[in-house]
Amino acid sequence: MTKIQQILAMLVLSINLSTAQLPTLIKNINSDPNIKKGSIASSSVYGAPYFVATKNGKMFFHASDDGYDYYPYISDGTAAGTVALSNDYSYNGNQSHVYDPIKDRFYYIGFKNLIGKYDYEVWTSDGTAAGTKVLKDIEPGTVGSYPEALTMIGSKLFFAVFSGVGRGLWVSDGTEAGTVLLNPVIAKNLTVYKGKLYFKGYDKDPNNDDAALWESDGTVAGTKKIYSPADFTKEVASIRPGAKNLYVGIGLQGGVIANAYNPATQKLTPLHNNKVVANLVSFNNKDFLFCTSLDGGVTPNELRETDGTVAGTKPIVKLKNFIYTFSAEKYAVFTATDTNGKELWVTDGTAAGTYEIDLNKGTGSSAPEDFERIGNDIYFSAVYNDGKDYGREPMVTNGTVAGTKLIADMAPGAASSSPRHFSLATFGGKTNLIFACEVDAKTGYEPYKLEIKLTTDSKDQTQEDKTLFTIQPNPSNSNTVATLNVALQGSTAQLSIYDLQGKVIQKQSIQSEQQNIELKNMTKGIYFVQIITSDARTNTQKLIIQ
Repeated sequence: MTKIQQILAMLVLSINLSTAQLPTLIKNINSDPNIKKGSIASSSVYGAPYFVATKNGKMFFHASDDGYDYYPYISDGTAAGTVALSNDYSYNGNQSHVYDPIKDRFYYIGFKNLIGKYDYEVWTSDGTAAGTKVLKDIEPGTVGSYPEALTMIGSKLFFAVFSGVGRGLWVSDGTEAGTVLLNPVIAKNLTVYKGKLYFKGYDKDPNNDDAALWESDGTVAGTKKIYSPADFTKEVASIRPGAKNLYVGIGLQGGVIANAYNPATQKLTPLHNNKVVANLVSFNNKDFLFCTSLDGGVTPNELRETDGTVAGTKPIVKLKNFIYTFSAEKYAVFTATDTNGKELWVTDGTAAGTYEIDLNKGTGSSAPEDFERIGNDIYFSAVYNDGKDYGREPMVTNGTVAGTKLIADMAPGAASSSPRHFSLATFGGKTNLIFACEVDAKTGYEPYKLEIKLTTDSKDQTQEDKTLFTIQPNPSNSNTVATLNVALQGSTAQLSIYDLQGKVIQKQSIQSEQQNIELKNMTKGIYFVQIITSDARTNTQKLIIQ
């Protein structure tokens, strides 16, 4: 069990959950006792958070007060401060709302119900009712442009329109005049990689046209087709950004082949034969492919590490099966089925470090799903039974057996609260875990919060040194340059700055004991500055940008 018990990260931005605290209801938005659906959409929003935190202590989401129609909502974490922004409707589907922290502005897909016709357009909001409006009426009248796939790169909003006079890929700077058509191509699977947008593009109808790989830098001239499969039986099936490369799946009869794409040469490198389809996860600054056999089980499923070359793509461990793969900073989780049922599995990218965590003891399945990463923890929903049946409840893992825990029994006993939409928000200067669940039929599916503490934990390969560095001024602001003083003692060091979601937003090497840190691209909020020296000393400190 030594490998299983290892803590997988030198730095872990983790959640300290108080056993004395329980999650509390923010507001029973749909309080009609005759309607039991609740206010929050129960469908998963994969790849786009349902609850989106602002930099000013609020969060945006979609909610319904009648169980049918959804509206844009803003909340400060209190019942009185949870209010609808508009009487016009919002769409609660996948990637239906995004947030620009630079301009402190939301974008979402909204519509007016005009005599049975639904005028779908992109809407924008500054978090007030007066500042919530249509961004641009692309399809004037009562038809609507039906935009999809809202995607942010910096302060640029990209989205796709599939039909009408506005068909194509659009970009917006947040103003009506600055919302323009880039290309009439039909765009799907919008993906961000190294500051550019990549997507599947169809020149004609997707039903009668093969998808090519397109790229956009947000300009008309820079929006172009960069790769088209020569064989008409092939097409671009998936686009996934990795730590080392952009990976493009090419669809063939019977499966999808993983390819590494080189933007410099605009060439694809096939990584597998025609019998393998792959899902990608990235952690430890490495890329891994979950490879599924398409030959009826003759070839075992595998976890493979890849550097984007054929020679550098190597098998790590054979797997029976897997679904719902999801990665954190230092590990990945997935759901797989064996004699214990459908259970949670963890991998650190090695055969010895790939193992099962049985959450529903016996042969019953815990069926983990709805994974969301916060810091270096992964939150999810699962059926939990440790000798007592808790039903489907909120769970958290840090990639270890000891660190995989029940957060709370929201629907007491064997009943299930079926939690989803895990996120993080700051209310009144305090960090809160946010999720939706149904504690009983009377309350329905509503938003809950749990005050938590983000902690830093340096383990294994490094020694904690609280005197390692200072950073001034702290608190600081985005118009200044902070000064870093590091006790190198003849060593060198690596600097990493993390946001509250555990995402690395800045990284640089430290060669001298005094060095400046540029803060101009950092928005208001709380960050973690981590230093790791070449002689295995480390320290992490909080940085506040006001």
